[in-house]
Amino acid sequence: MRSRALCLALALAALVVAACDRTAELIPGTATATSTATPTPSPTPTPIVVPTPIVPPGEVGVAGARDEADTLPDAAFAASIVQIVALDEGASRAVRHGSGVVVDGERALILTSFPLVDPFLPDGSKAYTVLAVGYSAEPGDPVILLYEAEIVAAEPDHDLAVLRAVSAYRGEPLDAAEFSPPAVRFGNSAAVQPEEELRLFGYAGQGEVAAASVAPASLIGTRAELGVEGRAWFDLNARLPAGMDGGGAFTAAGSFVGLLVQLQHDEEATLGTARPAALAAPLIEAARAAEPSLRYRPSPQRAAPPVERADSAGPALPSVVIRGPAFAENALASGGRTSLFDYTRFPVQGLPALYYEFAAQGIPDGSLVEERWILDGVLQDALSSSYTWTEGDFAVVTDRLIAPNPSGVPPGEWRLEVWVDGSLVADGLAYVGTDPPQAVAGDLTFASTLGPAGEPGAPPDPDASRLLAFFDYTGAGGVLRMHWVVFRDGELVHEAPPERWRGGDSGTWWVGHYQEEPLGAGRWLIAIYFDGEWAASADVELSPADGGPVDDEAAAPTDLSRRPPYRSSPSA
Repeated sequence: MRSRALCLALALAALVVAACDRTAELIPGTATATSTATPTPSPTPTPIVVPTPIVPPGEVGVAGARDEADTLPDAAFAASIVQIVALDEGASRAVRHGSGVVVDGERALILTSFPLVDPFLPDGSKAYTVLAVGYSAEPGDPVILLYEAEIVAAEPDHDLAVLRAVSAYRGEPLDAAEFSPPAVRFGNSAAVQPEEELRLFGYAGQGEVAAASVAPASLIGTRAELGVEGRAWFDLNARLPAGMDGGGAFTAAGSFVGLLVQLQHDEEATLGTARPAALAAPLIEAARAAEPSLRYRPSPQRAAPPVERADSAGPALPSVVIRGPAFAENALASGGRTSLFDYTRFPVQGLPALYYEFAAQGIPDGSLVEERWILDGVLQDALSSSYTWTEGDFAVVTDRLIAPNPSGVPPGEWRLEVWVDGSLVADGLAYVGTDPPQAVAGDLTFASTLGPAGEPGAPPDPDASRLLAFFDYTGAGGVLRMHWVVFRDGELVHEAPPERWRGGDSGTWWVGHYQEEPLGAGRWLIAIYFDGEWAASADVELSPADGGPVDDEAAAPTDLSRRPPYRSSPSA
């Protein structure tokens, strides 16, 4: 727990230093803030050693009361948990290790963590060449890789992916009848109660030391999320190794109620949270309904960048990941924990407090963490805070900004920046009682690769498998979702699903189109949409003769006032 006092004297001092004309916009008085970050010490997964018969799988279901079955031994769960290994360099080198949960044995479908199987690296290149699936034939036995799998459906915003085992490992195509692991029995994740005991299953080790493992844990709370109805997160009192990413959380009665996920897969970091099983039900049903030949079409885009500042003197922190900050108008305090609700990017004016939270992965203990508040571009020193991090390498921080005066939190653009050891890692915007600016995207520039600093690299090439479109943007702090579409010679070849906008207010972003085979010659067009509204588009002619634009005029981006031959329906 932590707290801070915002005294009038400090507010006045900050006023003199920072902005003498913003007296009315500073919050005087005293405010307190508390953190619900969970300490690191946690159960260590232990090998499963007692084999028992497997409970017959049931249908996917998320409604109704949970089964009141007898407590099942650990081995009953282990048969439905598999290891996922991402292989690179000709399928000879393991680059990621994690777990998966079999959700449909007849169709060989496996639910897992999208960060684990994300097909792309931050530079847009492929992260791996093969996804291998293995498991221990008997509890305590070493893992044997038996299958190769491909992504059939995914929801990156919810950290979920469904794989289908498509062939034997380095062998022939797989008949569904040859897939032996049984499916889990789904429970009602909405009925899991705080402090309820759970069992967490996955493959905790790597390589030859990997083994089906279990860790006892309890639910310490749930979190919601903007755009998600009901529960979006389970927070656990256990800290687990990265190999458990994609594993399952089960009740004592044997029901699967949650999928373990990292914020970003990191072999050196731990995890302490899960996505409720109910959140995955629509994705699983979509995978079940899909034709066996259907594969997920990934849509590469720039990874959320650190927000660069001129006064940032610290080194880059690639192992530190922060999801958020997210803002809410209300919260409930119970059992020493604060749970936010009414999440929004556009709080109403007059609120007595502005609540916020962020999840942090990979911050080393002893690091200096700063929360800097900025109102309409002016740093509010008196409202900002710093503290020494003691929460381990995964925690959820919940806090509030209090307005003791009757008029409430002043209106304007509030920015919260989270700094770690002098480096800006994440920021979030809340528009209190005011409309966000109009998002504007600039001209598109095409390339086939990224340069060393993330700039456009090699020119677009019909023999390449990627086409990247770079654009500058401003006023995008109020954008909720972004998507793009790709045309070749007037024909739609790919539509990226709307995803949460991660680019902040301004900067440079890129999106892309990837395919296994070369792009080929033709006129390619990419159109960008913010919240379903056209923002920018441009086209480029690829010629087989020289691998680039036919001429300067054809290579130049089209005028941004021209609408492409496609209009998307608005997205939430």
